[in-house]
Amino acid sequence: MTTNSAQRLPDGTYAIQVYVLATNADGKMQFHLTCLRGVPEADLLDEKHHLAAVESAHKAGLTGTFTVFDQNEPAAAQLAVLARHQQMAGGPLLDPSLYVDADWPA
Repeated sequence: MTTNSAQRLPDGTYAIQVYVLATNADGKMQFHLTCLRGVPEADLLDEKHHLAAVESAHKAGLTGTFTVFDQNEPAAAQLAVLARHQQMAGGPLLDPSLYVDADWPA
């Protein structure tokens, strides 16, 4: 884990987005987004923010096997690409909170 895309806050801690894929109450796969602020650099490097995201997903009622990744990982960028493909195809859009900033050709 690096601090590459995590936002460094004035107090020296970080803000980072963490995504969890798990099973909802209807037995369907669902993404859960957790935005964490105040994460110490050591905890970020040790990926302790992943544990906080899993706890948040549990509180939201998700269960099963948890796949966790943060905004520094390729899967996060791929979420925006997948959402854009769905939008262009006229299909259902992913939750807008899953979008990450990207430069798209006009």
